[in-house]
Formats: sequence, C-alpha cells, structure tokens
Amino acid sequence: MKFRAAVSAVVLSSAVAAQAAEETPKSGAREALKARVAEDARKAEAKKTTAPAPAPAAAAKSETPPAVKAPAAEAPTVLPKMEVKKGRITVLDQQLALQEQEIAREKKNLKSSELDNALNDAKIARPLAIFGGDSTQFRKGVASERVELMEAEKDIIEAIAHAKTKEEKAALQKQLDELKAMRRELDKSMR
Repeated sequence: MKFRAAVSAVVLSSAVAAQAAEETPKSGAREALKARVAEDARKAEAKKTTAPAPAPAAAAKSETPPAVKAPAAEAPTVLPKMEVKKGRITVLDQQLALQEQEIAREKKNLKSSELDNALNDAKIARPLAIFGGDSTQFRKGVASERVELMEAEKDIIEAIAHAKTKEEKAALQKQLDELKAMRRELDKSMR
C-alpha cells in the first residue's frame, strides 16, 4: 500500500507539474493579450485627449451642429497654366483650311524648273501640241488663273458663313458653284 501511495503521489505530482506547465504558457499568452488590450486602450484615450473638444458656448450659440474638422491634408497639386490661343474649330474653319491647301498646291505650279523650261519651251511645244502637252508658259497662266479663282472662292465661302438671310446664302452658293465649274473648265477654255 505504501508503494501504491508513493506511486500515486509521484503520478499525482507529475500530473500537477504537467498541469502547471500547461497553465504557464496559457497564462503567459493571456497576460500578453491583456497587455496588448491595455496598450490599445491607452492609445485610444491618448487620441481622444489630443483632439480638440468643441467649445460648449460656441455650440450653444449656433443652432447648427459644430463642423467636424478633416485631418490636415497635403496641399493640392497645381498644374501649370495654359493659354488657349484658338477657339473652337468650326465648319467654316475646316472649309477655309481645305481651300488654303488647294491654293498652296496650285501655287507650286506657278514656278517651273529649268528642266521644265528646257523641255516645254513655247517654240517647241506649239508644233508638238498634236501629241499632247502644253508649254510651261501656258501652264503658268492656267495656274495663276486657278489661284485667282480659288481666292475668290475663299472670299465667297467666308461671305456665305456671315450671310444673314437664306436668300443671300443661296445667291452666294450659286456664285461659288459657278466659280468652281469655271475653274474645272479652265484648261479647255484656254486652248
């Protein structure tokens, strides 16, 4: 019996020791959790005390609730200033730009190269006209006439844009169509 009591005492003491060993880590983890909770509570209280409390007198005077201040934000980013030099692009602007391109293209035909002058001289081009082609001077004349007609068309396009009545616009459009037809038929009429 004494032996049993001794064995049971050893087993009991080892069980108590094991239980104590198990409780120690658990109690240590619990202690750590309690410490973290306490620390978080202290931080929350510190935040509350640093935030300015609204003045009760100011709140009593104003009927609206006190404004909540937003946290201080960074200064807004400012883009560099741009200057707008041109307004909207209108249909008139597009038509005028197209007319300007055609005029510039036709103005290139006003100048002839040395080679063109040598090959298409008026003395040589007249007898050889039966094979087709024109002299340099003839092409320069036609190109200058076309440029003049295109500039007149440009003026009429501007006048159409600024015309106030439908009758004015119709009359100007008729003139514009006649000028365009004349320009297309210019080669045939100059022969």
